[in-house]
Amino acid sequence: MTKLNLLLFLFFVHTLSGFAQIRTQNVASVIERVTVFYSGAQVTRTASTFLNAGKTELVFKSLTSTIDPNSVQVKGEGDFTISSVAHQLNYLEEQTKKDTIILLERQSKDLKDKMTLQENMLNVLAQEKSLLQHNQVQMVGVQNSAAKTADLKEMADYQRTRLTEVLQREFEVNKELAMLKETVIKVTAQMNELNYKKTVITSELHVTVVATSEGTARFTFNYFTAQAGWAATYDLRVTDIEHPIALQMKANVFQNSLEDWKEVKLSLSTANPQESGVKPTMYPWMLGYVNPQRFSKSHTGGHYSTIRRIPGTNKITGTIVDESGEVMIGASILVKGTTAGTVTDMDGHFELTLPIANNNMIVVSFVGYEPKEVALNSNSDINFQFNGGGALNEVVVTGYGSSRNKSSVDIKDPELQDKIKESKAVVYSERQAPTATAYDIELPYTIPSDSKQYMVEVKVVNMPATYQYYVAPKLNKDVFLTARVVQWEQYNLQSGNVNLYFEGAYSAKTYLDVQNLTDTLDISLGKDKNIVVTRTKQKDFTKTGFLNGKRQITTAWEIALRNKRQQPIHVVVEDQIPVATMKEIEVESQIKGSEYEEKTGRLLWKLDLTASEERKLNFQYTVKYPKGERVQLE
Repeated sequence: MTKLNLLLFLFFVHTLSGFAQIRTQNVASVIERVTVFYSGAQVTRTASTFLNAGKTELVFKSLTSTIDPNSVQVKGEGDFTISSVAHQLNYLEEQTKKDTIILLERQSKDLKDKMTLQENMLNVLAQEKSLLQHNQVQMVGVQNSAAKTADLKEMADYQRTRLTEVLQREFEVNKELAMLKETVIKVTAQMNELNYKKTVITSELHVTVVATSEGTARFTFNYFTAQAGWAATYDLRVTDIEHPIALQMKANVFQNSLEDWKEVKLSLSTANPQESGVKPTMYPWMLGYVNPQRFSKSHTGGHYSTIRRIPGTNKITGTIVDESGEVMIGASILVKGTTAGTVTDMDGHFELTLPIANNNMIVVSFVGYEPKEVALNSNSDINFQFNGGGALNEVVVTGYGSSRNKSSVDIKDPELQDKIKESKAVVYSERQAPTATAYDIELPYTIPSDSKQYMVEVKVVNMPATYQYYVAPKLNKDVFLTARVVQWEQYNLQSGNVNLYFEGAYSAKTYLDVQNLTDTLDISLGKDKNIVVTRTKQKDFTKTGFLNGKRQITTAWEIALRNKRQQPIHVVVEDQIPVATMKEIEVESQIKGSEYEEKTGRLLWKLDLTASEERKLNFQYTVKYPKGERVQLE
């Protein structure tokens, strides 16, 4: 062998030996922590294995196929170096069946076995019934002269008794069989509900490491999946008007990532990794003539609201208008079957991220209108009419600008205290990031991959509130109790649905939109029938006359209030007098004890009523306008 050939041989031997030193090793991993965003989640897995010295390719199998490959991050502890990380799908490996599915399959098999036994029993009973009936025919055909009367009676008694037992047993078996069939139908429906598939595409993470010596290696890796999210929801409880508001914050967490989160530490983040983080750029504002656009009008005289999907995202946007084309400020947009929602802004516009991409139904609602369900279309805009349907009982949350010193009050509601003791919400922490807030839930939770919402209790806060009653008897003689919370932003709340409980009973539902409120939160707690208000026109003071070619009408009103409660209350009464819009019309007023806004004609009384106290408020106004003209005064 020549020297050159020897060198080439040694080179190939060395190369092959180098390839032989690369080992492939499967490593099992478990989900330890999940950070759930408004849309999407970051899953953190941990694993450990023993490494030999040299190069090893570690394969982490049975991962979800919904992983965003660009989001994978791997960290290791040990005497080794990570040289490469690669993610790939696995179309051949069958994913392990869910524990719930396995249990349902076993239950279905057991039920079908029991059905088979009951059907066999029915066959046996049918044969015995046939035999009894055949013997009865033979017995009837026997001549009395050839058989003893006592024997015939004994045989007849046996036939009757046994046939009764057979028929009763047959009834019981049929009843049991019907119950088994009904249970099988339910189990089958539950399996279908879980979107059961025998095989699911999985993915793998291939991590190549180089170890200088053998030893234990620990790994932590995380990845992002878009098939998850959470939305805030609240229970707001008011014991009575002498105690603070107790607000229990919860989160409805859902996921369909194709892998269950079993007993994991959850962190709920207000960030949205799917949104662009690039700051906007201001371009020159070039003016030119434009043709004004109006909302399209239907043949019935109404106007269309418009909703559309933003291409390439799971977001929708739109503008809500009423039947006259006026934009609807504060209209509620809610994803049906979830707690995700928002409200329209001052231009009637909204933008909403759907919890999961296949949500296809939203509900639009507004005070005084019947809720409207709208099916979403991924390919084109949706136009629909939002018509009035009569007044509805609604609770309104509004904000006003004011300031007050912060304070804290203990929760005195015994029912809520017990609930807090039993709740997982007592152990949590909040972290403030530069662009988001995270709620770390210390106790573990299990969230299956079934797209259903699972409630996670976050925290309970007590908010000092000022309670007052409000009534506008010209519009509605019902008196509403309101609670005012100042500097509510210190409680670090998120937008979400609110269930209101007053004096231990469910009161109403509303939506808390933290994006559109200032430092004061006003919450309506519903009507109180113990405060009675009437508004009556005083005929003795109402008159019509003519002076200097003008018609003159004087009208007087009396508002009567009575506090039927056993404790004092503070009530705000609002009314109005007309405001002239032209110089030919004159308005003069006589008002006592009221705040008066001349530009709006608004009258405001702030009263303190003791228990069982009755108070009367009086005001009158005179309107003068040219004779021959008509003015609407009622």
